[in-house]
Amino acid sequence: MPRRDITFEQHHYYHIYNRGAGRHNLFIEDDNYLYILRQLKKYLAEFSLVIIAYCLMPNHYHLLIRQAGQIAAGELPKRVFGGYSRAVNRRYQWTGTLFEGRFKARHVDRTIICAIYAATFMPIQSRMALSNV
Repeated sequence: MPRRDITFEQHHYYHIYNRGAGRHNLFIEDDNYLYILRQLKKYLAEFSLVIIAYCLMPNHYHLLIRQAGQIAAGELPKRVFGGYSRAVNRRYQWTGTLFEGRFKARHVDRTIICAIYAATFMPIQSRMALSNV
């Protein structure tokens, strides 16, 4: 596969995402989500990464990450979802790829992060919106 055209740098933000091969589901049961959350927690600390937001949908995922340390943010999906793919294939006796190619990564400007925060959390904090809706 071609090399990635993004350079991961310390103190920068990244949107990392991928989906299931053929748009099939990545997560089959609730335990699959829990496995990913445990792995994220483990590697975020080990790699000095900060998760700003995440979304685990049945057939795809999104991670908004800040790279705080020297280890590239791109190592996170390699470890977490590479291990997940092997575990799923073993558990369900599947073969082949689980994901639609390599994960995608985009550099995200800090001002966008601030805008997302303002749009999503400020209404809740000011009690103009409900947090459990």
